[in-house]
Amino acid sequence: MNNQSIFGLLFFVLILVSCQNASEETTNTAQEVATPVLTTNVDTPLPLYPIEKAKDLIAKCDYVDLIFYNLDFSININEPNNAKGIVASVLSSTLPPNTTCKEGFGYMTFQGGGEILAEAEVFFQQGCTYLIFKENNQNVGTCAIPDRGIQFFNNMIQQQQRAKQAQQGQQPAQNGNN
Repeated sequence: MNNQSIFGLLFFVLILVSCQNASEETTNTAQEVATPVLTTNVDTPLPLYPIEKAKDLIAKCDYVDLIFYNLDFSININEPNNAKGIVASVLSSTLPPNTTCKEGFGYMTFQGGGEILAEAEVFFQQGCTYLIFKENNQNVGTCAIPDRGIQFFNNMIQQQQRAKQAQQGQQPAQNGNN
């Protein structure tokens, strides 16, 4: 099983659990991450992402692409049930997010039938974990990332750090005596 399959399966399991806990208030905080590449200006409060669009995404989404700005990997989920599960998890919170973060963590693209259905910038920093959905390069809605999504991102960060440490430990020592 490759890393993308493992991450997809892990995320799907977390999504299913978070759907059952949609009304719980987020209590976990995100681990701080390196300075991201992109920033989004949110000067005015955005509405919550519309329920009609959320239902449409859940029904039609069969592929999710998640690109992290400062991590050494991205995730592509092309199994339709896992993709639908991610959408359900991302949109499972009905709580308004704390949108004080200005630096993005990653970017998600939701596709169905080969077409882009929705795009969202991921904000994942201590104290503010949310998505800003975009249409025609404009911010159109937001939603808080639920507890299970926060745990998922924290686990990915930790796994990446462990993989880097393991890789550095497996490299042959350079001694200059060739």
